[in-house]
Amino acid sequence: DTDKKLYKASPANYIKELPPGDYQYLLSLDIGWNDDNAFTVGAFKEFDNTLYIVHCYKQPKMIVDTINNKIKELEKLYPFTRIVIDSANKQFVQELTYRTGRHFTPAAKTDKLNYIHLMNSDFICLKIKIVEPLCKDLIKEYDSLTILDDKTNNYQTAIGNQIDHGSDSSLYLWRESYNYNNKPEEPKVNPYSEQAVDKFWSREENRLQNKQEQNFYEKDWD
Repeated sequence: DTDKKLYKASPANYIKELPPGDYQYLLSLDIGWNDDNAFTVGAFKEFDNTLYIVHCYKQPKMIVDTINNKIKELEKLYPFTRIVIDSANKQFVQELTYRTGRHFTPAAKTDKLNYIHLMNSDFICLKIKIVEPLCKDLIKEYDSLTILDDKTNNYQTAIGNQIDHGSDSSLYLWRESYNYNNKPEEPKVNPYSEQAVDKFWSREENRLQNKQEQNFYEKDWD
C-alpha cells in the first residue's frame, strides 16, 4: 500500500546519472554508533529547481578519524559548499569540529513529520531526482519505511523502530538546499526581432507616461 509509505519516492524519481552542469554540492550526515552513520550528497544548479540526491553511504561504528576520512573521500568527488550534521550529540559534533578543523551546519530537526510531508510534495512533483546506482541503500529505506500510526504527530510513534538513518540524512539535506529558488533560464530573444522591438516601445511608452504623471503632480500650481 503506497499510501502507507513514509516517503513518497518512486521509480519516477530515479535517474541513471547526474545531468551535466555546474552544481553546488551539499553533504548531510546522520551520526550514530551501533546505528549507521549515513552520508548523503545532494546537488543543485542554476536555472533548475530540482534537488539531485547523487550519492549515499552508510556504515556503523565509525570513529572521528574514519568519518573525517570518508568526508575527504567524498570531497574529491564533490566540492561541498556546506556540510550539514545531526547535532543531537553536541559533544561528539564539537569533538569532530575540533579534530578536523571543519565547520558543520547543525541539521534542522523540528516538526519532522510536517517537513516529510513537504518533501513528499517535491517527490510527487518530480522536484527531487535520485541517482539510482549510487543510492541503492537509500532507495531501499524509502521503499521499506511505513507509517505505523497515521493519527499521531509524533515521528517516533509514527514509525517505531524502523531503520531511517539514510532517509533522516536526506531530509536534513533537503531542508538545507535552495534549489526551489531557481527558475528556468529565459530564452534569448533577438534584439532586432519584432517581439523585442514591440517590448522596447511598450517600455518607452510606460516610461514617458509615468514621467508625464510625475511632472503633473510635481508642478507648482501656485
